[in-house]
Amino acid sequence: MINEVAKNINNKLNELNYNQSLTFGYLLCKKLFSDYALFCEFEDFGKPDILYSGLIALRKRILGFNNDKQIDRLITDLWEDEDITPDTDDFPGNIAASLALNSVSAMYHSLKYANTKKTEFIEKVSELSLESVIMFFVVDNNINQNMPKEDYNKVISNSILVQSEIQLQRNLIEKIQTIGQTTQRFYTKIRTSENKLVENSLYSQFVYT
Repeated sequence: MINEVAKNINNKLNELNYNQSLTFGYLLCKKLFSDYALFCEFEDFGKPDILYSGLIALRKRILGFNNDKQIDRLITDLWEDEDITPDTDDFPGNIAASLALNSVSAMYHSLKYANTKKTEFIEKVSELSLESVIMFFVVDNNINQNMPKEDYNKVISNSILVQSEIQLQRNLIEKIQTIGQTTQRFYTKIRTSENKLVENSLYSQFVYT
């Protein structure tokens, strides 16, 4: 079921133009950012300022700025700087490290899309956002990952949390499709959507409470 959902979302993403797809990626990165920031705060690791700069760079691109060099520099930092991306082997059993890793990866793929316009990168952002929610659900509910695959997939598919993430992504795509091409309207809609998304972005908080 999850694979079918991902395929359906990817098909919808293919209907978006460049600015619309970039807006989708930006908003999911915004949602995932606090997972990374909170991990950095509690584990004294990482560089949240780099991911925040990535959000600013994506927003500028959506608004029509030609900031290729800035985006290329951020892509290089995310790929090469080991102090940005957590190695999950260094944080055994800490799901927050995995969530933070997905946050970094989502930003990397969004920035890659910004400069290449290859849809595969924005599809990966969608996948990472869903994967983070599934990971949290599995750990938080002590789901047995060794159960038969069919049973496991059914448990995941029936999760309200997972269903909410799927619906959130579908709603984002539908909303973005109605905006059109005007950059000022994109900006207005982004600001309207951000606070609602942040309410859904704090999965890591549950790990530390």
